[in-house]
Amino acid sequence: MTKGNRKGGPEEAGIPAGTPEGAEQVNGQEQPTAGESKSPEQLRHERLVALLREVAETRGKVKAAEALGVSFRTLARAVESGRLTGRMADALERHLREVKGSVTPAPESEPDQADGLEARVKQLEVEMVELRTRVGTIQGVVGALQEDQAQTLGQWERRLSRVEARQVTANGSGVVTSPGVKGASEGASERSEVKRPRRPYPQLVTVEPEGGEELIYGEAMPAINEWRGARRMLEEARRRLDKLDARQRMLELELRLVGDHELTLPPAAYPWDRADRRDEVWRRKQSIEDLQVERNRALMWRWVRRVLTLGLWWK
Repeated sequence: MTKGNRKGGPEEAGIPAGTPEGAEQVNGQEQPTAGESKSPEQLRHERLVALLREVAETRGKVKAAEALGVSFRTLARAVESGRLTGRMADALERHLREVKGSVTPAPESEPDQADGLEARVKQLEVEMVELRTRVGTIQGVVGALQEDQAQTLGQWERRLSRVEARQVTANGSGVVTSPGVKGASEGASERSEVKRPRRPYPQLVTVEPEGGEELIYGEAMPAINEWRGARRMLEEARRRLDKLDARQRMLELELRLVGDHELTLPPAAYPWDRADRRDEVWRRKQSIEDLQVERNRALMWRWVRRVLTLGLWWK
């Protein structure tokens, strides 16, 4: 073989031995010629090189090297030459799995879940229609009850007006002697005839007296007068013990008026029902207990002041 022939051989031209004629080699990887398909290894290499350059451009070489877990020199050399070591290839594969992830195929159960959700939505729509129907029925019943109640109330008002008109006609001078609350009829015939005050709610107790109110309150009238007196004493009291005593007496009288005579106290504008009266009685009992504790404390401090001042401060 001549000297010129040795220089023209494949190894001297930079093409490794065993490379097929017509094939090219770029960056250490055998590149197919036109018309030939790329091997899986070549496709993998190109994909990793493209990923490496993308990471280096977007993050910078320093941060890209830190993210891949390689040195800066190794990364820079791989970017410039396009040649990947085994460690660099593994780092890029790992980075690809972490950052890019893999496309997970939709589970087969998703269509079933969608069908279940659709069925649930349809069921909820049916239930909503039924609920609206029930609400409409309830509203109709409530409206009918309100109408019946209004008619009944109107009938009672008309009957009451007729009864009062008969009583006025019978007495001849507009005097009404019928009671308004429990116990008002007892002893009413023995009193002189007094015009009965007109009140929409005879169960309401007023702070100020009114002529003829004994015909409304009946046997509760003495307790009402005493309650009004206790209110005045509470307003006029100046010493602490006097205020506590007046307050306790007023609450005790209110217990009688509410619990025994079923009356409603101010500032209420409408009569209390049974539940309201029960609550009011319970609150007043609690208030009386608190007042007794406060009174005992005030009395103790008064004795302490008397002892400390040698009897000079008694009040």
